[in-house]
Amino acid sequence: MILTIINILFNIVLLNGLNEQDMKNYLDKNLSDYHSYEYTYLSKKEFAAEEVEIDFSRNFELKGNYGYVPILLKNNKIATKSTITLKLKLYDEVLVANRKIKKGEILRNSDFTIQIEEVTSKKGKLCGIQMNLSNFYSSMNILKGSILLEEMIKEKEDIFIGKKVDAIFNKNSFLITFPVTARNNANIGETIRVKRNDGIVFKAKVISKNEVEIVE
Repeated sequence: MILTIINILFNIVLLNGLNEQDMKNYLDKNLSDYHSYEYTYLSKKEFAAEEVEIDFSRNFELKGNYGYVPILLKNNKIATKSTITLKLKLYDEVLVANRKIKKGEILRNSDFTIQIEEVTSKKGKLCGIQMNLSNFYSSMNILKGSILLEEMIKEKEDIFIGKKVDAIFNKNSFLITFPVTARNNANIGETIRVKRNDGIVFKAKVISKNEVEIVE
């Protein structure tokens, strides 16, 4: 924190006409997708300019934990383009696993807590805190304390492991229906294995979200 303050004060002196409130307002707008942020200056050279201002005709760039603020250096009404480099720490509200979750488990919102965490160097796309996780299952083992990323989950298929469905057996005009449990994830039209209550396993084609047709 002390280093941050020193960096800020140092650069207030250097950047004629560009005060800290200008920078804060600019970053508030360009980092509005995040809950909060911290920054320090990496540009420590003295600009040989009568006036320094943010160049709104160019875009702010965010690359990893670095931010690049476009500026104009003005001398005798002549403007020269330059850039201020900032080192950033970005924070956001994220879903954090409150238990170990095994691959293939159906997710529940209660498996996660909403926390504010640093996400600057987090690789992958963060899951939104408003997601209905009951529509998803884990595509990998998720450790307790892990920030939930979209790469860690998959949307449930029409039928998923452990789901109870009706199996239809139709052969030579002999038709029966009995309950089974899905042993694979699958969508309508795909073939899976299902297990009857007596332990016998069949191969079946998914014909709806609640029915399969025995094929073997």
